[in-house]
Amino acid sequence: MNISEVFVKRPVMTVALTVSVILFGVFAYFRLPVSDLPAIDYPVIQVQVNYPGATPETMANNVATPLERQFMQIPGLEMVTSNNGQGHSSFVLQFALSKSLDGAATDVQAAITRAAGQLPVDLPSPPTFTKTNPNDQPIMYIAIVSDTATEGQLYDYANTQIGERISILPGVSQVAIFGTQSAVRIKANPSAMAMRNISVEDLTNAVKNGTSYTGAGQFDGPHRSFLLQPQGQLMTAEQYNGLIVGQNNGAPVYLKDVATAKQGVQDERI
Repeated sequence: MNISEVFVKRPVMTVALTVSVILFGVFAYFRLPVSDLPAIDYPVIQVQVNYPGATPETMANNVATPLERQFMQIPGLEMVTSNNGQGHSSFVLQFALSKSLDGAATDVQAAITRAAGQLPVDLPSPPTFTKTNPNDQPIMYIAIVSDTATEGQLYDYANTQIGERISILPGVSQVAIFGTQSAVRIKANPSAMAMRNISVEDLTNAVKNGTSYTGAGQFDGPHRSFLLQPQGQLMTAEQYNGLIVGQNNGAPVYLKDVATAKQGVQDERI
């Protein structure tokens, strides 16, 4: 005698037991808890644009508006959130659940390419995007301090050494570096510029034309070749102070006469 024989010989008990199991299953199904906030990963892409020196109004009118017009043409886009600050704009693009994240990234890249002609010509770098949700909080913060290195040097070390090694670890989605890189800051003196008939545009053009890093070719000989490396890239604040920015009554006007150059960081507000 086995367990199946009991159910075969007593069909009424078998039917009653089966019906009771079904009823209790239906009752338990409707008693299951439902999460009000289910864990759903929305396809979200974050876009960043940096334009040092621009006001929030300039970022909104000249940078954010052309990009938003192109973003709104992407199929499957549900919401666009933009934030414009001093020299920086950020966008959060949320797509429908049916939209794949890789497909959304391709559409965002195409939209940025279409908007490139409408962005400022002196934009230091094109907009960048990441496949991350800004609402996801970082799991770990790592602080870097030093008694001898400057803020810019710490940022360069974190960006080129620490960040690259952490990003290749298994399970790491993104490494965000907070800070700003080293730079030479030039602060103009309007009174001194007016006395020497130097405008802000003249000063800007002189700095652009006076420092550059370009290839100059090479000399080819019968047995060896010599590469030409012009020393046109200014590296220190002292070199910028000695840059000629114009002339006044036949005499050269140096940058130190109308402005002050000093070693600093790209954005002093970060």
